[in-house]
Order: sequence, then C-alpha cells, then structure tokens
Amino acid sequence: MGYPSAGTNATPKELGYTMPGEFEKHAGCWMGWPYDGNLWRENAKPAQAQYAAIAKAISEFEPLTMFAHPGEPAEVAREYFEDAPNVTVVELEIEDGWTRDWGPSCVAKDDPVTGKRIVAGVHWDYDCYGGLLKRKLGLPTMMPSWDKDYAAGRALLEMNGLEVFEAPIHLEGGSIHSDGEGTLMCTEECLLHPSRNPHLGKEGIEKVLKDYLGLEKIIWFWRGIMGDDGVVNGHVDNFCCFVRPGVVLLAWTDDKDDPQYEVSMNAYERLSNTTDAKGRKLEIIKLPRPPPLFRTFNEANGLAVSPLNRP
Repeated sequence: MGYPSAGTNATPKELGYTMPGEFEKHAGCWMGWPYDGNLWRENAKPAQAQYAAIAKAISEFEPLTMFAHPGEPAEVAREYFEDAPNVTVVELEIEDGWTRDWGPSCVAKDDPVTGKRIVAGVHWDYDCYGGLLKRKLGLPTMMPSWDKDYAAGRALLEMNGLEVFEAPIHLEGGSIHSDGEGTLMCTEECLLHPSRNPHLGKEGIEKVLKDYLGLEKIIWFWRGIMGDDGVVNGHVDNFCCFVRPGVVLLAWTDDKDDPQYEVSMNAYERLSNTTDAKGRKLEIIKLPRPPPLFRTFNEANGLAVSPLNRP
C-alpha cells in the first residue's frame, strides 16, 4: 500500500509522530460556520446562534479561528463575533461547518534537539460519510457535494505552515478518538461500513490508522449512539472519549428498554476486558445520556464543551 506524504515517503509513525489527546494543552481551536439552509432549519439561524455561543465560550480559554464561507456567511459570522476579540473569522470555501469531520487530524512529536513540539497534519480522503460508495449503493448521502470540504481540510494545514500527510483512506475526524499515548477508539459500525473502505478490511484500516496516527492499539466498539446510524454511521466522538490517558467517558443508560442500553453495555464489557497501549486497565466513567443528547465533545484549555440542544 503506497503512503504519499509531503516531501517524504515515510509514514508519520516512522517519523516519530503520534496523535495527541484532545485534553492536551493546545494553541487554539478551529471551527466552521454553518450556513446551508438545506442542512439546517430556518436557514441555519438557530445553528449559527449555538455555534457562536460555543465559540465564545471556548475563546475565553484559548484563541479560536472560525472558518466561514466567503460572502454572506462570513459577513454574518463577523457580526456575531464583533464582541469576541479572541475569535478570528477567516474566509474559506466550505460546504458546511463540520470541521471536526472534514478537517485534518493533527499529529505531533518533540524535537530531539530543542525539545520543541513539532506539529503536522493528516489529511483524510474525506467524502462526506462514505458519499462516493453510498451513491453507488443507493444509500442516502448527507450532501450533494463535498469537494470544498475535502480541499479545506488540506488548506487548514497549509495556511498554518504544517506538513501534510495524505492518508489513503476515507475517514472523518469524528470517527476516531485518541488518548495521546498510542491508543485509539472507533466503532465497527462506522469504519467497517460498506460505504467507507471495503477494499481494506479491518486489518487494512488498522494498518493505515496506526501508520498515520502513530498508534500501537485500537479499541473497536460494536456501535455508537443510537440514532447516529443514518448518514454518519455511528461516530465514536459522541459515544466514548478519553478525558486523560487510562480514563474514558462512556455514554450510558440504565434503562434496559432503551436500545442504547445493549450498545453501551457491549462497549462497557469491551473496555472492561482490555487495556490501553501502555498495558493499563481503563477507568470507565458512565455519563448518563438523556435523550436527545448530542455529546459531540470538544476540550479547550480548561473547558469542556458539550452542546445539549438540537439546532
């Protein structure tokens, strides 16, 4: 399997890179501005208000860059953030605001001489949740086009002067979660979905993830949040996440009549019977999931953001 990258044929893992944990201190946050009235109700106005509230909260703890499509979307975004000096609106052609999914995954290593942190980025072959094969399979797709989002993923790295590694795999950032020490979590429901990378199989997918994210171990869940199985196909980021190495938050319900119970219990058993890449048993914190709970997780420096409403 060929591994194209920027200026070298070596993989990120061979170069000493690994994917950090979201809880690690970082320079800032990237977000994308929603604007497509075909995706969001009321021409995205409620969604924009919620995105703005989240962005302002994060900006109290770290600088935030809001990428907004040129024209009216960018103008509206600037109006929202006139009173937020730590938010910078940058124009970038995007289809919509799911930066976590179409954006790159950062990898990092320490310079052996200076000790300075070196950051690079993995650009996934984003196709809007398996859109290419879903069309062939007659399955619904999220959007008619994702070319701008795909290109934006690379543009984010280039505008920040970061080395780009092109990963030969269809993937969204929300489908993976790292502990920063060589362990990654994902779901079979998503990564093994027939629309994603059927030519690779589970072993092939593991190899790409390990090579590009500097991993030693991958923990596979059966499924993700019930209701997330339509177009997205069960991302892990709103189901289970690392809060620090060796400790995870798991979406939970005690209601045995809730379809989520079987899924969460299955994940709990898998977590209880495995270790991380360092050989540690995992501490599992059950997080009650009152429906509907959209717990797409983001950690700023000192702040955890979890939107509970439905824009």
